[in-house]
Amino acid sequence: MFSPVRHGWWALNVTLTFIVGAASLSSWAQAPGLKADHPAIALFTSAGLPADSIALSLQSADGQVRLEHQADRPFNPASTIKVVTTRAALSLLGDDFRFRTRVYADGQLRSGVLQGVLTLKGGGDPKLVQEDLAQIVSQLRAQGIRELRGEWRLDGSLFSEPEVSPALFDGQPLKPYNVTPHAAMLNFKSVRLSVWRSGGQVKVQTDPKLSDLRLAPQMESVPGNCSVNQVDLDWAEAGRLVVRGKLGRSCPGAELHVSLFDHLQFAYRLFAQAWRDSGGIIRMRPVGGPAPAGSRLLLEWVSPRPLIELLGDINKLSNNPMARTVFLGISAQTGGNGTREDAGRKVQQWLGSRGLQFPEMVLENGSGLSRHERISARHMTAVLIDGLRAPSATQWIETFPAAGLEGTLRRRLKDATVRGKAWVKTGTLEDVRAYAGYVQTKSGRFIAFSAFVNHPQARLARVPLDQLVEWMVENL
Repeated sequence: MFSPVRHGWWALNVTLTFIVGAASLSSWAQAPGLKADHPAIALFTSAGLPADSIALSLQSADGQVRLEHQADRPFNPASTIKVVTTRAALSLLGDDFRFRTRVYADGQLRSGVLQGVLTLKGGGDPKLVQEDLAQIVSQLRAQGIRELRGEWRLDGSLFSEPEVSPALFDGQPLKPYNVTPHAAMLNFKSVRLSVWRSGGQVKVQTDPKLSDLRLAPQMESVPGNCSVNQVDLDWAEAGRLVVRGKLGRSCPGAELHVSLFDHLQFAYRLFAQAWRDSGGIIRMRPVGGPAPAGSRLLLEWVSPRPLIELLGDINKLSNNPMARTVFLGISAQTGGNGTREDAGRKVQQWLGSRGLQFPEMVLENGSGLSRHERISARHMTAVLIDGLRAPSATQWIETFPAAGLEGTLRRRLKDATVRGKAWVKTGTLEDVRAYAGYVQTKSGRFIAFSAFVNHPQARLARVPLDQLVEWMVENL
């Protein structure tokens, strides 16, 4: 992982070797707010944002550089709160932690036909995808099972949070970022929908395919290129997705990601499709709930991905369903009841064990998809500094997108002076823009920093945030 930035890797390792021995979290005295004409603040005020809408906290790990503005004031951090979630998960569970998914059977297997109840019990894996499911099906088929009859159960009891409507946050239930967590979430409960032209007709399909999903294309070919494309989805009838809109005649096609069904229906349809694709027969009724007492374990699927790799997906791509699942896992995987309340309590306890107290912090779901989550810039930077003191500091930094190269920063910070010299988690909500991460400066310092903007015109902060990173590289 992180191979695109090897050109700066030797210097980073040398810096971290020094940091581990030198970092100190004991001196967090209040620094005065910066004046509006300070270069770091002027980047934002010159873009039309008032100084009181900005929070900054910049700290060199050896204590040689410090710059703060409204650093102790709670701000909405948007997706940068994933830094707290992923840092706590990594510390509490370990970088090589592997999630486990189990399949149970209750019933008789005769002549290749399993009649009874088949249960898929989720282990909180945030990335149990179609490739994994194909392997699970293959292992079940290898046990001589050809046909499934009876009841198919999805057991998400590892988490105690009820499944809520994905429309609650912003009224967009089909958006993949709104997928709610589930201990047995499959393939992020989302598919890629492709629209293309073939033989004078517009075709649509999903990847992966979902058993018995009916697609009804009602697309119109219009003059123009891809810029005139418009795709609207109608999900009013269960099991039938109407795809309406326009496709430019000189455009080869369009793709978008869509979340369909609830977790039970999605998981069953994905499993059923995989089973049929393997040549098997399935005639089962999907039901939510635990395996019947006395069920026998057919197989245990151990994720091929260690936790550190999954956290990289979360931070680089800002994956909300994965972050929310890991947040609940902080509770469930450490003996808790798998609730948001318990996960938040365990995060605070973990912070306390590190000598950190964040009384202002509010954790609603650990992903930043929230109007209520809060943290101060100073405390966010404290979490980043703590990450530099861990034995896995280098691997931890690798979970952040590298400037100009990866994830949410692939198209940002591409200038040669900063490209590959910053690792930054981004955050975006309506009225919120945020950065939190690390910068390697020209002087050789390693800087941990947090920058939050909360304002109705927060979108104006996009360029200033990039300029702040560039300013740190050049001046600190």
